[in-house]
Amino acid sequence: MPYAAFDPDAYILTNPSAADLTRVAHDVAPPSLMVMDYRLDGLAPLKAFPNLAVLKVQGAAKVHDLSPLASLSGLRELVLATPPGSDGSGRFIDVESFAPLAALTTLERLVLIAVRPRDHDLEPIARMTHLRELDVSGVPAFSIEHYARLAAALPTTSGRCLEPHGTIVGAGRCRTCQGQQVLLTGAPPRARKWLCPTCQAKPLEAHVARWDAAKAHATTPSR
Repeated sequence: MPYAAFDPDAYILTNPSAADLTRVAHDVAPPSLMVMDYRLDGLAPLKAFPNLAVLKVQGAAKVHDLSPLASLSGLRELVLATPPGSDGSGRFIDVESFAPLAALTTLERLVLIAVRPRDHDLEPIARMTHLRELDVSGVPAFSIEHYARLAAALPTTSGRCLEPHGTIVGAGRCRTCQGQQVLLTGAPPRARKWLCPTCQAKPLEAHVARWDAAKAHATTPSR
């Protein structure tokens, strides 16, 4: 579920001021909004769009609180991401918690790329069983156990972060066999993130076994 740089069905704004957002909310009131290069220090100006169904925000380096999003009760799709090409750059959107997202009970698709909660807690998202699609990535602090527990909590939700590994078209070519490598979910910092299923079968099997064990532990009732 890649983050689309442009959405032809969305009203698109680039580096808007709070006044720009207020004007568009009043004059246009689009059901779908995409904001590129969001530089404001909070999401409160987006509360002017109470009827939004789709919201995509790119940038948002100064955003630290997701609470204003809780007022967008009709959202079906939410994307919050650092700019394209930021992977591995150490750039994050640091927020207090994902807890406000749990109020979005109509949400069907959620994409959070390099959005790092200070409490490192994915539990609020684990409670969003109404989600159809989910992509949480780009935060090294989230381990394989974090993601496996999330997968166990959301058995009917699809998404690369809910599988032990996945492929990315155009990336991850094995230098030895030229085959397609897979990207590991929850690989530790400074560890290998890409493995070839043919040339590195044993390390990949070990990763999958660790995932399965963590997921099984998460679904085992406590006594």
